[in-house]
Amino acid sequence: MFKQLEMRLAPEVTRGARHLFISSPGAVLASVAATFLGIAVTVACFYPGYMSPDSVDQFAQARSGVFTDWHPPVMSFIWRLTDKVIPGPFGMLLLNNLLLWAGLGLICYRCLGRAAAPATLALGLFPSVFGLSSTVWKDVAFGAAMVLAFALILNAHFVRSKVSLAFSSLLLFYALSVRHNAAPGVLLLVLYGAWVLLKIIRGDHSRARILGLTALVFGLLFAAATLTTRALSAGRQTHITQTILLHDLTAISIAEGRSLFPRWVRANGSVPTVEELKARYHTGDLVSLFDGDPETSFQRTQNPEQLAELRKTWLSAVLKHPGPYLSHRWRVLETTLGLGGGCYVYETDISANPFGFRMPRTRANQIAMTYLQAVRASAIFQGWCYLLAIAVILWAFMRSASATRVPALALGFGALAYEAPFFFVSTACDFRYNYFAVLSTLIMVVLLAHSTLFSRRLAVSQY
Repeated sequence: MFKQLEMRLAPEVTRGARHLFISSPGAVLASVAATFLGIAVTVACFYPGYMSPDSVDQFAQARSGVFTDWHPPVMSFIWRLTDKVIPGPFGMLLLNNLLLWAGLGLICYRCLGRAAAPATLALGLFPSVFGLSSTVWKDVAFGAAMVLAFALILNAHFVRSKVSLAFSSLLLFYALSVRHNAAPGVLLLVLYGAWVLLKIIRGDHSRARILGLTALVFGLLFAAATLTTRALSAGRQTHITQTILLHDLTAISIAEGRSLFPRWVRANGSVPTVEELKARYHTGDLVSLFDGDPETSFQRTQNPEQLAELRKTWLSAVLKHPGPYLSHRWRVLETTLGLGGGCYVYETDISANPFGFRMPRTRANQIAMTYLQAVRASAIFQGWCYLLAIAVILWAFMRSASATRVPALALGFGALAYEAPFFFVSTACDFRYNYFAVLSTLIMVVLLAHSTLFSRRLAVSQY
């Protein structure tokens, strides 16, 4: 595909794309100013940073220095470092927004030149970006790291910078470390980076070399992320996937009219009845299975034999009853994508915590929350519309030969690949799972704008 693209692009296009919209030092200053203004506005509105119960639990690990794999240990470790300099959530809020806004600013500058400053602010203050960048979440950390990584690869593509590519690998390592399903999305950006690197050093787009370099770099990043996570968690595994298996078994049991659970699932050794399961089961939320009476609610286990029994029971149930399983997984995905309407779209406060963190209700915060509330129930906070937009933009780029076709395809297919595992692992009606898809959609619009404007200018110059 990459080789065919290079052949289709006219030489004047590949040469001109790099500097077509890079206009003057004034454009640089305006873009940098917009980036820092965006960071300042976000901080002013959401200082010191919203924290959900997940955030509070992860911060407890960061402060104690005892990490588990329930939360990404690499992010918890970095939070531990920022907490020593800026106590509390503000350090991570600032870091996430530095990565996000720097990435948006660089992308807009490289693609839009003089229009970069207003475009940067429009993207960063777009409700579904602005609303989530307020909160210290691993989903936000992942999205911010991926945006800056993509921006650096795009920069290397446009100006042939090996240094930019090298720094992008650090961001990809971080992104790979902070989300369990990060690998598919990261892989596509590594593929784009490999294509750019070979273009820089060899002018060669051999498919075999691209795929070989992609496999090598991705393998090294994956190994580094895995080993670092294991080293930081020091064997403290929580086996988080068991919660998904128990949720699936609940749905299948209800559909089949009989309980399929092992006896250890409850502390008192009893097996839940179908009626009890119906009372606790919610498609878009599995917390209800584990809350309530400790004797009758589900318990998690660290026992290897019990975990093996659970996996065996789950696999048997899925193979024997694929219909109820697939129906359940689709209903969960529907809630994640907002197909049944919006649900938990953004955080609005700092959750109860033992550290004394409270959210000051400043005038800036009140204005920001009013702005978000005005569109809270709209499609802006429903993941399906972004996946649809990505599909449409991908279709447009696949029919074109623009200079931004390769980065658009890498980013778009990367976003779809990142979302795909949610069919099997999504656990809640939670919009933040779609954060990277939101960012990818907006960036692809910028790439499409670059492609459109470039085509028009080239046509005018030829005329």
